[in-house]
Amino acid sequence: MNKWICLLLISILTLPGLSLAGTITEQFHGVSYGPFHMEGQSPDLYTEIPSDQIRADLGMISRAHFVNVRTFALDNNLDQVPGISETYYPKLKIWLGVYESNVNHDDPDDPHATLWQLDRAVELANSYDNVVGIVVGDECLNGDARAGDHWVSAAQLLADLDYVDEGLVALGIRNRVVLTTDLSWGTAHGDQTDINGNIRQQLLSDHSNIDVWMINIYPYYAEGDPRGIPCNETEIRNNLDWNKTEFNIFYGSTVKPIVIGEHGWPTAGDDYGRSHPSIDNQRLYFRVTSKWLRESNWSALFFEFFDEPWKASSQEPGDIGPHWGLCYSSGIRKWFLTVSPASVFELLLFN
Repeated sequence: MNKWICLLLISILTLPGLSLAGTITEQFHGVSYGPFHMEGQSPDLYTEIPSDQIRADLGMISRAHFVNVRTFALDNNLDQVPGISETYYPKLKIWLGVYESNVNHDDPDDPHATLWQLDRAVELANSYDNVVGIVVGDECLNGDARAGDHWVSAAQLLADLDYVDEGLVALGIRNRVVLTTDLSWGTAHGDQTDINGNIRQQLLSDHSNIDVWMINIYPYYAEGDPRGIPCNETEIRNNLDWNKTEFNIFYGSTVKPIVIGEHGWPTAGDDYGRSHPSIDNQRLYFRVTSKWLRESNWSALFFEFFDEPWKASSQEPGDIGPHWGLCYSSGIRKWFLTVSPASVFELLLFN
């Protein structure tokens, strides 16, 4: 953390009125962008995504009239996203993801290491005003399926959030960048522990650098209930209402917004109990959740824009991993033509 001390002292002297907390200034329904949707591409292979592909992908997202776009890491050329976006699609607002892992965590020279990505996120936020948020870690804690054996402790995650906070403060941009981490449903609900105890309680005891609570909520999985839910408006709304009540109880005392970091409905694969993957169900789910978000004054990021074939090897049951996209891996839209630019919560045209 010492690398930021000199700049931090300068910022304290020259920016006495600086607000130290990023804020969400408007409600939104954004989308997650995973770039590994072409044949042979996978983050596990450290695939370098061509800049031309990133430009084309962001163009499709922009033409669909999404504004808030979330990435999940900064290696594999994903650190190009803010610059390409600013040049060609300036209306996009970027939420930079930082990959949290205990593997080679502190290597400042390895783009796949957490420390390199933490530093790069701060640099990009300073260089590009379209970076509105930094998401340090996605389901990266003990017990999270995505983390596997590479999980970091809650203490390490909080230290990494502190590190980014110091960097943003030192550069005088902390007030315009939302800082958070993305929690799995189980972690956010309080079901998981590490060597220092309950993870949710650890985060609640030291949340000064968590500006919003970002939680992955998937009605499709019905909070792990193998019965799932049928995809209809009543069941979806009931599930979301229950989650809203539950998480407001847990986090309401912090007086910080809750953002759904991921939600979605797959279009192919095996059923999860009564939860049935299909294009028609994804369309219905998107319409119902868009309306619910607006009425509930919550923001969310839909998972995800493209199908990603590499996820066929994921730990998700029923071979649904590659099929969460609003578009096929080719970029062809599954069921919509555009999303209304007047309100990203409403669909304008359908196939």
